[in-house]
Amino acid sequence: MLNDNEIPRTPSVKWYARVEVAGKPVTKKRLHFPDKKEKAYAAQIAWAYKLKYGANPSHDDSLAMFIEWHRGAKKDGTRPTAHMDGDNVRKTVQDALNGIVYADDSQIKYGATHQIPCVRYADKVVIWMGIIEEPKS
Repeated sequence: MLNDNEIPRTPSVKWYARVEVAGKPVTKKRLHFPDKKEKAYAAQIAWAYKLKYGANPSHDDSLAMFIEWHRGAKKDGTRPTAHMDGDNVRKTVQDALNGIVYADDSQIKYGATHQIPCVRYADKVVIWMGIIEEPKS
């Protein structure tokens, strides 16, 4: 049991996959009906993962996902001003990998997203997948 002033420990994770997807992330805008841009971006994520690791969904593992997205500068050198919500980036990535990495995205028990502003004009998303290792008694 945690006290009020304790921070929960992050789980021990064995990372096994790392995939980079070039281009500006497309965020989830609606719950049930993705538009053409969302579908195309999800297909790009799925293709990048399948090309590197194949498609073999895990059915009984507790998984961890870490997503970092790099926001490149505009072509004139200024920083991007549009706000991107990390939760919506995560939803798009999780939906794209459903049935490829895991049977259902409810298997992801630990996840984090991190935005990295870049000096260069280079938007990309980096996705790490891992299996949460149970603590040894």
